[in-house]
Parts: sequence; structure tokens; C-alpha cells
Amino acid sequence: MFALVFAEVLKLTDATFEEHLKANPYTLLKMFAPWCGHCKELAPKWEKLAGISDIPVAEVDCTTDSKTCGKYGVRGYPSVKMVGPNIAYDYDGERDTEPIKEWSQKMRQPMFTPLKDKSEVKATKTNYFLVYGDASATEKFEGLLTAYKGKQEFFFIVSNEEKIVAVRQGVELETKDFNKGPLAMFIEINKVDFFPNLKQNYEGMVNRAGKQLILVCLSSMQHEQKVALEELDKAFSLGEESAQFLQKYTLAYVDADDMGTFVEQFEQPIGEVPFFVFYQGKNEKSKKYSKVMIDDSNIVDQLKKSIDDWTAGKLKKSWIEDEKDKKEKKEKEEKKEKEEPKKENKQESKQKLDKELLQELKNYIDEKVKNLATKKDVEEALKKFM
Repeated sequence: MFALVFAEVLKLTDATFEEHLKANPYTLLKMFAPWCGHCKELAPKWEKLAGISDIPVAEVDCTTDSKTCGKYGVRGYPSVKMVGPNIAYDYDGERDTEPIKEWSQKMRQPMFTPLKDKSEVKATKTNYFLVYGDASATEKFEGLLTAYKGKQEFFFIVSNEEKIVAVRQGVELETKDFNKGPLAMFIEINKVDFFPNLKQNYEGMVNRAGKQLILVCLSSMQHEQKVALEELDKAFSLGEESAQFLQKYTLAYVDADDMGTFVEQFEQPIGEVPFFVFYQGKNEKSKKYSKVMIDDSNIVDQLKKSIDDWTAGKLKKSWIEDEKDKKEKKEKEEKKEKEEPKKENKQESKQKLDKELLQELKNYIDEKVKNLATKKDVEEALKKFM
């Protein structure tokens, strides 16, 4: 049996969207703005996705069809979702064809993979979750974890004891606190590797609520420093300091060789890695960042000292311009360029007028002097221009 494949991206509008939704239980939807740089990067991948997806792949231009985008509370571009008559799931993973396709398939499958024992796990990721409880508890846990459906791997094991165990790169950590806040923090902390690599899908990492992202910019050649920081992150996560550290910070690294353009935005030459960047996640408007260079001393000691300096407000601030910042800056520059010629033209006109008046005065006096017999007549003529 062959699955139906949709070969092209459907262009939906405010006028056609609701009818499409009624006719299709699932649709991969991209909401974008034509001027958005990230949207332009995603466009060819979205076209490719339409050729391999077994559900419709569509897009809505939010600059012309704002009603539909407003319905889903779009705040940034591009916004990728899987929608249906009664569903709307946000996608915040890697913006590439295969990851989006894989996510859309998982979202249409049961949330939990049933197991008899944890030894049966065949996970596709290094981090996954084991949910333990009575057979009737699956509905309860699905409600608690619905925000992570399709994003994380969950396995269900029937047990008399209710708990959730995070398996993070082979290390097991458990919680029995199912309150919304603590449970969300438990999932957020343990869904990524120790000292994860920040790649093209960095938005999900930098936007983790209430967290300061400590980003270490490294070269792929600096393997020893990466290993040292990975061990430090693991120690923070598993040791006595874990609660205090993990409630405030997310530690990650970026490979300057792979993400050169991203690293350059921190106003730091790629050749001068490694260095730290502290992302001030609460201030979305100014996109403020702080940084400090790492010297030749122990990189772990440098990190600890930098955290102290960050807390004390001693680090230099810089920023990354987002699309809105760039647009506003460009408009200001264009306005300035238009105003400066006006000032120059006004000055040139005044100088030209003064020159013409002086020449007119000279011509008048020359003409009158020729016909005047006395000094008195010359003085009277000059008075007309005084």
C-alpha cells in the first residue's frame, strides 16, 4: 500500500484556509513574511518537503493574510506547525526536510511506546524518558506531557510505582513530582545532551524560559577543552550544585568552524576562539549579550569566574541584531542619507544667492559711478544697499 504524496506547496489565504482545514485532518503549515531571512532559507527545504510528505504541506504569507497568522498567535517568522480541525502543534526543531517530516509522523502516532522492561528500549536519540505507572495511567501522563509529543521519545512501563525517569546519555535521573512547573523543568533539563552542540536550530535552546544560556564558542580542533566542559556540565547536573546551577543556566557550545556567521555576530573574530557568551534571554527587544575572552588558564576555572562576573554585572555587553533590528537600522540609514543631501542643497543655494546679490550690487555701483559727478551721489547710491 502506497501513501499519498503531495508534490507542491499549497498557497493558502484567509479566504481558503478554513475550507482546507475542514478537508484535511493534518497539514504541515509554514507562516512567514517575504522579507524574513530565515524564511528565505527555509523556502527550498519546504518545497522539497512537499514532494516527500504524506500530508499536505502549505504556507501562509502573514503580511497579506494576517487573520490566519493571528489565529495561531504567530510572533516570529517562520512559524512551523502541524494543524488540523482541532489541533495545532508547534515545531521548534531543526529547520530541515527530514527532521520536520519525522516530527510530523511522530505527531500522528501514540505518545508512548509500550515496554515490558527498560532493556527493550530501542531509542533513536541519546536522551529519552521512561514513564512508569499503572496501565490506566497512560491518559494521565499523556495530559501531563502533551507539550513534548513528537519532540521527545517516551516509553511506558507498567508498574505499581509512578515515576518518570530521564535517560540522559546513559545516566538515569528520576522525578515523582508531577506538578506543572517542576515537571517542565525536569523535561527541559534532561532532553538535551550534557554540554550540547548549538546548531542551526538554536532558537529552542536560547529561548528556554527563565534561563541564561552560557555559550562557549570553540573550534572543532579544541577537543580537550570541549571534553573538560562536558565533564563540568555533567558534574553540575549530577552533583550537589545541580539545583542552583540548572535553575539559572543552560550550558552549551557552538563550533565556530561550522557556525562561523553565527559566531561573528557576537562581535568577536572567529580566530580568537574560545570565548564565552552569556545570553540575556529575558530582554527580547534589545537582544543583549555579554562576553569575555578565555585566556590560557584552566577553561573550567575561567567559566566559574565568568559566572561570578556575570552575576556581579562586570561583563561587557554586546548584541545580536534580529530581522526587526536590521530593518529599523536600514530605515534610519536611508532616512539619514535623504536628509543630508537636503542640508547640502540648502547651503549651496544660500551661497549661490549671496554670490548673485554681490554681483548685482557690483554691477549697479559700476553703472551709477559712470554717470555720477560727485562723491555725494556715490554715497547716496550705496545707501540703497545698506
